[in-house]
Amino acid sequence: MLFLQLNKKIGEIIYSWYSIKAMDLYFSKMTRRNYIQQLLLLIGSSMLIPGCVEPGGLISEKLKYIKLTANQEKIFTHYLDNLLPSNQTYGARELKLNLFILTMFDDCYSESDQERLGKGLMELEKVCEKKSKDFIAMNYAEKKSFYQILNTNKTHSQDFKFLLKEVYRWAVKGYQNSEYVMTKLVPYQLVPGHFYGCIKLKA
Repeated sequence: MLFLQLNKKIGEIIYSWYSIKAMDLYFSKMTRRNYIQQLLLLIGSSMLIPGCVEPGGLISEKLKYIKLTANQEKIFTHYLDNLLPSNQTYGARELKLNLFILTMFDDCYSESDQERLGKGLMELEKVCEKKSKDFIAMNYAEKKSFYQILNTNKTHSQDFKFLLKEVYRWAVKGYQNSEYVMTKLVPYQLVPGHFYGCIKLKA
């Protein structure tokens, strides 16, 4: 046993020595042109790798025009969860409707409308923070009651009403056109559908 451990240690030392020699030989023969090529390759790889990483983190970090904080994004996500909750079917969270809606806001709206949406998100945050209880910690019944009051209140600003209307519109569209709904709940078929040429007629 001792002999095997000693032999393994000697092998590691020899491998390390040859690795160092190989690196010295490589860098001694590296020209200025090769160095620049390697440097550019390293820079390009560092820019490419983040795009290959599993999607995660904050959606707001990926947006170009819509500006919202981490807390606003969290509140917005919980708002959608209550709008389309998960029950026996997928809801807003499973279908990632928060990503879909914020991307639509960021890509498909004019600058003036994006400003209105940004102000609406700020107002949504303020309204939720006025609650005596942390609204994120509310149970489903409490959130449902809160959102009913939220959507029927006529004293909100026009920007806030615009946000609620657009969120509802895109939430419904995103849900109905999701892969889950069109393959699991309402299987999509081209009109006029399958043609049955031979059918037995009952007299």
